[in-house]
Amino acid sequence: MRRISLLCLLLAALLLTGCSSRFTVTQSGYTDTKTDRHYTALSAAFEAAARDEEVGRFEDEKNGRTVTFYVIPEADATRFLTDEDGAVYCADTELPDVSRWEITHILVCEEDAISVAIADLTEKALVDEIKSTWFDAQKGELPLESASTVRRLKM
Repeated sequence: MRRISLLCLLLAALLLTGCSSRFTVTQSGYTDTKTDRHYTALSAAFEAAARDEEVGRFEDEKNGRTVTFYVIPEADATRFLTDEDGAVYCADTELPDVSRWEITHILVCEEDAISVAIADLTEKALVDEIKSTWFDAQKGELPLESASTVRRLKM
């Protein structure tokens, strides 16, 4: 019984260490050494609404920094990953043009709180109008007493 326990511990340690050094850093992002895919960070306007299983880590022992990468639920992991802070990384050679995406659902949330939805919008005409305003409207300044202008696309 003791041998089985030791064997299980050794196997678990090998599995954990196999995933720890899976990513390397470059000037433009991170490379997955297992798949040779290069992931570039998208702007802070993109944020993962949730994360799923861990796919690997970048460990910078010299600076004491670790970045853990996760699958984004319902997103193609060969194209998109997230980290523990919700940043989104894209493996496409050309970054995605979100204005071309078919947006069907918008959650209006309290600032910095994806879990506190103020409104849940699915009506096609309203979603299309918001998308048009977001991507096609001319930029303008809001009055000082208006709400925050921070916008994030949660994947």
